[in-house]
Amino acid sequence: YLENGYEGYWNAQSQNFRRNQKRIAKKVEEAGKWRMERLNCAGGTAAEDEAFARLAEIAVKGWRVKVRGEAVERRHHGFYREVVRGFAPRGMIDLSFLTIDGKDVAFTLAILERQIYWQILVAYDEKYEECSPGTFLLQQVFRALPAAGIRRIVSHGGYEYKKRWASEIVPETSVCVFSRSLRASLSHLMRVRLLPLVERMQGRPYLHQHKHP
Repeated sequence: YLENGYEGYWNAQSQNFRRNQKRIAKKVEEAGKWRMERLNCAGGTAAEDEAFARLAEIAVKGWRVKVRGEAVERRHHGFYREVVRGFAPRGMIDLSFLTIDGKDVAFTLAILERQIYWQILVAYDEKYEECSPGTFLLQQVFRALPAAGIRRIVSHGGYEYKKRWASEIVPETSVCVFSRSLRASLSHLMRVRLLPLVERMQGRPYLHQHKHP
């Protein structure tokens, strides 16, 4: 929560959290001269195309590629592009980049609506994993959000690292509606029966959660 500004959010966190963020900031500074860019995507412009190309270049160097493969990662890029094109004309897209020595190393994509920063995606170049550039970038963005009238950040996804900076965890209930076709029946089998089973076998709970700082 950012009702009391970033300073209020920072002071409400544990000493371990603050110590860890200072350690990350030091590592980023040691890696080189860093800079944050927050782009105002107007929608359908050459500048937007360039920004999206930068996003895609970072995304294919992230940890998701190691887990799922580059082809799977690139299939998601169409969705991200549609989100940008749909919300950018209304001034609701926040696309922020972190550069170190002029090189793009991380980005975060979000929708801004009703004083809420709805985070969609954060990714970083695995070569810079040691200095946690994604976490560092998020904190820099959080510092800037109160001045833009943002009072809450909502980050989707039950990832362990988000628990370290979340103020609250709100469980989400997902509802899927399937038709009676053969393809829909197979999809139902995969999503409702097999996927939770695989998640349990891998020791990971099949949960969807929102995290609120």
